[in-house]
Amino acid sequence: MIVLSFLVAGCKALAEENLPNPGTLPDSTFYFLKSWNKSIQTLNTIGLINIQFAVRAGEVYVLEANPRASRTIPYLSKATGIPLAKIATKIILGHSLKDFNLPPPSLPYFAVKSVIFPFIKLPNIDFILSPEMKSTGEAMGRAPDFSLAYFKALQAVGLPNASNIFISLRDKDKPELDKISRELKELCQVHGVKLFATAGTARYLGELGLQPSLVRKLSEEGMDAVSLLKNKNINLVINTFTGKREQKDSFEIRRAAIDSNVYCVTTIEACSALIKALVMYYKNGVQVYSLDELNSR
Repeated sequence: MIVLSFLVAGCKALAEENLPNPGTLPDSTFYFLKSWNKSIQTLNTIGLINIQFAVRAGEVYVLEANPRASRTIPYLSKATGIPLAKIATKIILGHSLKDFNLPPPSLPYFAVKSVIFPFIKLPNIDFILSPEMKSTGEAMGRAPDFSLAYFKALQAVGLPNASNIFISLRDKDKPELDKISRELKELCQVHGVKLFATAGTARYLGELGLQPSLVRKLSEEGMDAVSLLKNKNINLVINTFTGKREQKDSFEIRRAAIDSNVYCVTTIEACSALIKALVMYYKNGVQVYSLDELNSR
């Protein structure tokens, strides 16, 4: 039996928000990954085996295969309702997988995990995507929609109901705003969310029909993001960057967000998912269920 989970390449499972939307992978990639069931059987491993794949430009690569459980197993067990560690232990002791009559998991929902960081206790420490282990805990959100599952996971680790959002994107990421312009307009025009943005991002948002408040760069005179954060005028930061100067400014913004206990998103994928989820949240709220209730369905 194969159970798949998806992480951002180059990130430890608990290092940063792991947010590749599995819905963006082509069917051919899913078929290829599932076809590994027969290949795994030739290894004659009894129990659990953890295989790490990487997908780039449609090509699938095998990074490593470990004949052991991993920290992903408890997460997958909660996501699927299948006690994987218990079943694996019984198989090691002589049972057959057929004894458990397990259907291939076909879940009518998404499960997304988010993480808890200790940075508030570590002054002058930055957080960006990396292969280093940085978190101290995790939480899971489940929902029929991918973005809403992500939002529930973030709420579990302390995301507030974002009403004042600061956005500063590198040029490469700005075209992605086209895809969520409708959601941004609904947040602002219907739900009263206020946007703040640096000059380039504000100009791009203006071309999409939005009217964000202009925020100066730290090297310029006027209202800047760090001051807004310290004065509690922003409760969500979306910040991607490139280049040494932008990295320095971005670090000060991210650090100010940490010190002000404001959630900070650093990838455009997470930005898109979160904006879509905020619209759904403002429309319908979120439904909370116990794992027992969900897994009994």
